[in-house]
Amino acid sequence: MTSISRIEVSTTSEGHPRLIFDEVVGFVKLKGVEARLWESPILSRLGYVKQLGIASNVFPGASHTRLSHSLGTMFYADRLASSFENASQGKNGDPQFRDKIRVAALLHDIGHPALSHNLELWFGDVFNDAVSNRSILSGYVPEEQLQKHPVAIEAGSRFEPFGPNQDPFHNSVASWYLIRRSPIAEILTSEGFDPEEIASIVAGIHGGPAVRSVYDQILDSGLDADKLDYLQRDGYATGVRYGTFDIEQILKSVGQHENQLCVDEDAIQACIHFTLVRYLWYSQIICNKNLVVFEQMVRFVYEALVLNKMVPSPVEVLHMMKGVSEGNEQRTDEWLAFTDEGIIRRMERMRRRLKKGEKVDESVLSRDLLLDYIERIVWKREALPNIARVDYVEGAKWQGKHPRGERYSIFHNWVLTDRSEDYNAHRIIMKSDHVKLIKDEGDETPILIKTSPHDLEPIPLQQHYGCILQQFSGDNQIGLHMSRVYSVPKLYDELVKKWDSIPESAQ
Repeated sequence: MTSISRIEVSTTSEGHPRLIFDEVVGFVKLKGVEARLWESPILSRLGYVKQLGIASNVFPGASHTRLSHSLGTMFYADRLASSFENASQGKNGDPQFRDKIRVAALLHDIGHPALSHNLELWFGDVFNDAVSNRSILSGYVPEEQLQKHPVAIEAGSRFEPFGPNQDPFHNSVASWYLIRRSPIAEILTSEGFDPEEIASIVAGIHGGPAVRSVYDQILDSGLDADKLDYLQRDGYATGVRYGTFDIEQILKSVGQHENQLCVDEDAIQACIHFTLVRYLWYSQIICNKNLVVFEQMVRFVYEALVLNKMVPSPVEVLHMMKGVSEGNEQRTDEWLAFTDEGIIRRMERMRRRLKKGEKVDESVLSRDLLLDYIERIVWKREALPNIARVDYVEGAKWQGKHPRGERYSIFHNWVLTDRSEDYNAHRIIMKSDHVKLIKDEGDETPILIKTSPHDLEPIPLQQHYGCILQQFSGDNQIGLHMSRVYSVPKLYDELVKKWDSIPESAQ
């Protein structure tokens, strides 16, 4: 296992507690239940799932795992809970408050599939397409069967806080399911914790469908333990120095207002910096032009492997999770082996089949293209060449038109019409992303600033009178829009020639 955590452990004769050294947050002590969870296969599996998926093909240092991130998230969840508890003078009424927060943070990612968000999002697309279009997807199952699947039913229409047809592959839903149904539940129960409550904290519904309790806010909000850890950890691992912000100033300024987590105005500048760091993290790491196309290649290769019955389909992943909940040893072993390393090994196996001239299903990628994409992924070769790249800031009142925006629109439409065969065969890949500077309040609990004792109510950061981001709230919300076009090398010269032939009329 390759992880950013360097495990240096001291134990009692019983093996508890455990003291673990992590290169980002330092020493972390695991208490009895936490040490037992750390040693459980369901959690330790995350040591073989990289935090940033295939990003190590672009940033070689990004080999850190979901397991190390879970440890760091627990560390910062405890710091936030401690600050909140001190601010409320212990009046939250729950003697297990910090313990529950720590355990939930440690378990918050156990539902992640292999390759992290890359497959999670693609699986979700498959599920949502089946539900919304009632289509029969090649290699999968009809929508009616998918909705009848026990996991899909329970995580969706029967579990009202998530709403009907909730994506069962979303990490919060999958983790919620496994905490309640896997051997994790037995460990929690034996240590005096309610698996249902811990799962509700991870899913962000501890306060109920319409209420965001402080438990939910510490793990999932505009300023939470998850982000405090991954922004620093990803910046450290990739070498992209956008993960640095004044975390101690933030932590010492955390307070409470009517069971809401808020930050004293002493830390308003640190919170502004944190917000900008998150925005830059998305634009410079997650939306890196080379990483974006690698992730698209991974999806196409994975789908080809599904149709060749070499990796589990989305529905088979649901069956694996259900098998874990039923104590099915074979299904549990399949889930534990569903890791990045397992997928890469299957890609390598497919590469050998192609080299031997064996027959394979070519309905997603031709055998030559499948071989090329696999070798680019597995052997960390160069990404596909970028033909066109148009990144610009856009907003409701100021449409930041890129000087090549009109050219790109013409080129994009030309690809979809004149080169549709290449596009549909994935020889040409087009990808668009949009990153908001600040998420809408409906999508995320905002960072709340409280000027004590003067403000009667806390004020969202972007609306605060002391925040330079005030002009970017509401209708003025801005974000970075990114559009890119890539192609296989043999089409490169032809596509570049077409791009160059389009007049630069927008300049």
